[in-house]
Amino acid sequence: GRFDARDGVMVSAKDALAVMTRRGTEASVDFVVGARLHVFEWSESEHASLILRYRGIEDDRMYAVLFRAQASDNVSASIWLQDGEWRCLASERVAPHLLKGADWLRTGLSVSAEARGAHLVVCVAGERVVEVADATLASGGVGLRVFGNGIGFSQFAIGG
Repeated sequence: GRFDARDGVMVSAKDALAVMTRRGTEASVDFVVGARLHVFEWSESEHASLILRYRGIEDDRMYAVLFRAQASDNVSASIWLQDGEWRCLASERVAPHLLKGADWLRTGLSVSAEARGAHLVVCVAGERVVEVADATLASGGVGLRVFGNGIGFSQFAIGG
C-alpha cells in the first residue's frame, strides 16, 4: 500500500496497510529506530509499527514493533515476528505516566525500538516498556508499517 501525509504524519489510506523500508540497511544487525507516534483517531483496529530486521518480500519476514492506541490512557506496545506467520513475542500496556500530557496531534509521543543481537527493546518516552530475546531474524532492514489513517509516525530516524 501507499503512505499518505496527514498534517505531516505518515499514515496509510483508511482501512489499508502500507509498508515502507529504508534502502541501504539490508545488512543491518544492531541499530535503534525511533519516531514520533501520532494519534488522530482512537481505534482498536488501526496500528502503527516500527520495522526491524526486514527481509521481505512485501509484508513478510520482519519484527514489527506495533503500537495500538485505543484511548489516550490505553496504548499498547508489542513485538511481533513475521516468519511465515505472525506471532506476538511480547506485549505490554504503556504505563499511564508515560502518556500523560502527550500532544498526540501536534508533537506526538517519542517511541523507539532497538535490536542488539537477539535482544529487542521497545521504549516509550525514553523508558523501556517491552523487551524480548529472539534470534529468528539476525539482520535486515528497517522501516514503517501502518494500518489506517488514524495513527502514524513523524520524524523517523535510524541510529547505531
